[in-house]
Amino acid sequence: MHLFDELGALAVGALGAIAMLIASEALEQFELDDVVGAVPVHLAAGIAGTLAVPWIAPVAQLGDATRLEQFYVQAAGVAAVGGWVMGVALPVAYVLRSVGLLRATAKAEVHGLNLSENRRANALYELVQDIKLQARSTGPKARMAVERSTDAGALALRYNSILEQVENEIAKRVQSVQREQKLHSVAAEAFEGLRDAHREYEKAEREDALTGLGNRKLLTEFVCAYDEDELAASNMLAIVIDFDRFRDVNDLYGIASGDEVLRTLGVRLRNQGLFEEAFYFRTAANEFVVLAHDYLAAAEASWLCDCLLDRLTAAVQVDAAQVRLSASLGFAVLSPEETLSSGLKRAEIAMHSAKARGQNQVVPYAPSLGDVHGKKLSLINDFRAALDRDEITVELQPQVAARSQNLVGVEVLARWKHPTKGRQSPAVFLPLADELALMGELDRRVLDKAIEARHVLERSLGFAPQVAVNVSAKRLAEPGLLSELQSRGGFVPAGLTFEILETAFLDTLTPEISTRINSLKEMGIEIEVDDFGTGHASFASVLALKPDRLKTDRMFVTGVERDPARQELLRCIVEMARTVSVGTVVEGIENGDQARAATATGADVLQGYYFCRPMPTHKFVAWARNWSQKTA
Repeated sequence: MHLFDELGALAVGALGAIAMLIASEALEQFELDDVVGAVPVHLAAGIAGTLAVPWIAPVAQLGDATRLEQFYVQAAGVAAVGGWVMGVALPVAYVLRSVGLLRATAKAEVHGLNLSENRRANALYELVQDIKLQARSTGPKARMAVERSTDAGALALRYNSILEQVENEIAKRVQSVQREQKLHSVAAEAFEGLRDAHREYEKAEREDALTGLGNRKLLTEFVCAYDEDELAASNMLAIVIDFDRFRDVNDLYGIASGDEVLRTLGVRLRNQGLFEEAFYFRTAANEFVVLAHDYLAAAEASWLCDCLLDRLTAAVQVDAAQVRLSASLGFAVLSPEETLSSGLKRAEIAMHSAKARGQNQVVPYAPSLGDVHGKKLSLINDFRAALDRDEITVELQPQVAARSQNLVGVEVLARWKHPTKGRQSPAVFLPLADELALMGELDRRVLDKAIEARHVLERSLGFAPQVAVNVSAKRLAEPGLLSELQSRGGFVPAGLTFEILETAFLDTLTPEISTRINSLKEMGIEIEVDDFGTGHASFASVLALKPDRLKTDRMFVTGVERDPARQELLRCIVEMARTVSVGTVVEGIENGDQARAATATGADVLQGYYFCRPMPTHKFVAWARNWSQKTA
């Protein structure tokens, strides 16, 4: 190094570093083991520094030799040293290796040299040994000694914490298993093999944590055990219960309240006292299954199912509100030699039929239901793609001022343009949208088309009548509804009316929904209560909601022209609405006499087939022009 100045020393160091990196990469490529990097640092960097001397050192420092001559000298030195080292070191290393003295034994490598060579254990090793001893023992697990402020102490502390959590979890699972065993103790001998096959911890995994009932996994194993072992399932009663519109409970009251309702249903199911020998399962969010023995007659089974439905659908008190429940129940009595899986499928088909018939229905399986269920599944599959294929269209029906007969509004009605079945009414596809949890998306699509129709009417007629569009309670419950409306480009809320479609929930109007409705009104969107007077929405709920209009159900119009009592009833509704500054729309007007009778009650707006049936937007424009000329 005495040959170099500062820059020369820096250059030699840089060359050595480059050589070290290249050598290190080469060892990696050839998969040669050099843990401490001796070869790249000492060998590669040393050779690079030696060979750099003649090219970096000043010529005056090289004596009489030229740079090339000095390079030969340096290279000869490197080769000589390399030859001597390789010639002597390699044979010696080979001899040491052959007698086992070159490296530690495999066992010593695992234990480490501190332990194998110096007989010095460390805290980590002792901790591992203690854990191994505990793993072999079957009794209670002692806690590890904790040496503070050491890595081993931190591991021991964490191990003790995990051990405590595991023991607590085991205790909980054992308690859960004990409950499960008590449930199965009343089962017939045919269930003994199934119960014995389950291990204690596996049973805990097969229990619904919310209700304490068996879950779908337990039901699947239960059914497989019956079917595979060909156990006699005849005279067994299979029941499938689905609680209607349960998602609305979560939306309106919150998930915690929905969980409380489910826990109450689990308790009611276990304590209903109708079946001496039965098993209960919660198989989906709001679906339950009951398997009961020894019911010979379908009539007896039907009576028991009616009683069961009454007990399950009683109102549930949640905080300050009473949650009203409804359910659809389907059942099947298994025939001789029938598999349990077949009976459950028949009960599920019956349940879907009950759901299609309305709320709180009990339906026994009948062969004809299988065909109906297959058609419904086909329709469900079609509706899944209907939104993507833009098959949802709208039609318009006019709303006219009762006295002047001028066009003042339109109601936007959704229709499904099915590719093979043609035009489908909401009565067909609304239940499908609800079942597929697509009500929110359907409402968004219909609102888009309603706004588009309003623009067409304004361009074509020179003015835009009030546009009313149905909005579900589920849509109102969406937290992002307001922000979504505000983010719409070119959206003008004035002239738009939201009709509350599911009035059944207005009696238990939650603060969140009430606040959202007030915010909609502040935006300029008007609120209309649909089908008022059918028994779902009370007048008290109307006062709480403070809508802009009430739309009476068509039942109040039927016969109003010839029945003074019915006309007086309609007048009372109109006057009650007027006392709280709420307008009225009378729906279902089918002839001129009904229109005159409704006008005589003081109604503000009329709607019905008397004026025109719902029609596409372009046809409605032509109708509106003719109507304007007629009423001018």
